[in-house]
Amino acid sequence: MRPIEGIRRDTYKNIKETRTYTVNHVPPNRAQEAHQTSAKYEVSEFDRLGFTPEYRNAFSAPYVRESDIKFGLEYVETVHIKANDTRMIIGTIKHLYIPNDIITTEGYLDISNSSIGSLGLHSYYKLDHLASYPYAKTK
Repeated sequence: MRPIEGIRRDTYKNIKETRTYTVNHVPPNRAQEAHQTSAKYEVSEFDRLGFTPEYRNAFSAPYVRESDIKFGLEYVETVHIKANDTRMIIGTIKHLYIPNDIITTEGYLDISNSSIGSLGLHSYYKLDHLASYPYAKTK
């Protein structure tokens, strides 16, 4: 999380108050809406941007129904990184939802169609599988 002092941080406030949060992999066709969730709204981003809140297993934080991969986390601590005055939020995974059709026969996740990557504040990328290599050993 970027420097926090003096800036409205609704997500961080919610995490601290409820002690729960979710991380949802957004599909490529929803990248623009996902980006807009960082804007400041007076209403829920779910309502404003057309995402559907989904509650599972009595977990208090909502998941994003449109996402295939979903993590439900319980807040553990915030680590202040002095070098650039940012915060790293640490949580324990309590729930993990992954559809069977993205699990490969080797047990890996093929996230190329269900996830996007982000770099910086506003750049998004499709994720494509490049290669799989055996465990590296000294020759």
